[in-house]
Amino acid sequence: LSDSSSIRVNALYATQDSPVKVERYTTNLRVTPNSLLSEREAIPSERSNWEVGGDYELNLANGQRFKLLAIANQNNNDSVRERFVLQDDNTEQKDLYLGNNNVTEEQIVRGSYTLSVFGEQSLEFGLERAQTTLDSSLTLGLVDEAGTPSEAVGGLVPQTVSNANSSVQEIRYEPFAIDNCPLSPTLSLESTLLYESSEITQSGDSNNTRDFSFVKPKLDLRFNPSTNVQLRGSVEKIVNQLSFADFVAVRDETDNDSDTLEGNVDLRQQWQWRYTFNGEYRLPDDLGVLNAEFFYAQHEDVIDRLDSSTSEDNLQSVNGNIGDGIEMGMNLSASVRAT
Repeated sequence: LSDSSSIRVNALYATQDSPVKVERYTTNLRVTPNSLLSEREAIPSERSNWEVGGDYELNLANGQRFKLLAIANQNNNDSVRERFVLQDDNTEQKDLYLGNNNVTEEQIVRGSYTLSVFGEQSLEFGLERAQTTLDSSLTLGLVDEAGTPSEAVGGLVPQTVSNANSSVQEIRYEPFAIDNCPLSPTLSLESTLLYESSEITQSGDSNNTRDFSFVKPKLDLRFNPSTNVQLRGSVEKIVNQLSFADFVAVRDETDNDSDTLEGNVDLRQQWQWRYTFNGEYRLPDDLGVLNAEFFYAQHEDVIDRLDSSTSEDNLQSVNGNIGDGIEMGMNLSASVRAT
């Protein structure tokens, strides 16, 4: 726009039609003679998504900078899974209809202001607001002599699924401050402090409202004793964003013996304290790089599969908070210039 201000705008639209066909043959070795089960699945799937975003940046004469960023996007996923079983007379019988439609929308606005303090030290502070929504619907049809078939589920009998029709919305506010301070010519410290406050509301088959708040600090210390050596240590509190698909009933794509996954309306964010030390050595004449990283993390409210079965004849699982744990390890890498 001028020598001191600029604006960038981007837009994206994508559509994808990816039908899948599956042929499955299962041999039962527990009976004599062995029996063979032949199944065929037709899974038409249509996806579309769009995104519009942009940012505005203003550089002031005193070196201070103001930046504003905005993004809006939508992801639409519509799929149907139908399963057919080969009968003894070589005819097919449909025994499963599973329809799933998810529409996810997100709007984010982020503003920040950067200024120099105490010479070379810089301070950035700002605020981010995000609104995320998910509208989900799932339909399940099975062969059931006690029910009435319906064309809405491919001519099978409709089944009741918990959290099959739900809307989930999160409104999140995140003020932040980032301080970059050079302590000496070879030592620098970057300090980050973020506060996350959010409200998650679910309506439809289940109704629930919960509030969350987290303070997320981070310290990153870097030491460069020479041009060939860099040492870096950091400590950070990381809070993982929740997947809205875990709140509602969805299609189980990992287990052929299970048709759906239940939703968990009481899911909490998984978070951790993470400590990292990294050392890097650049070989003389730019011949290559040796790198070693050591890390330790304390995880809280870890999310994984939980047993939610109501009986031994109706096995179910759900993503839930299974507890706490620790993680530790190291990464060693080396690279050498080829020419």
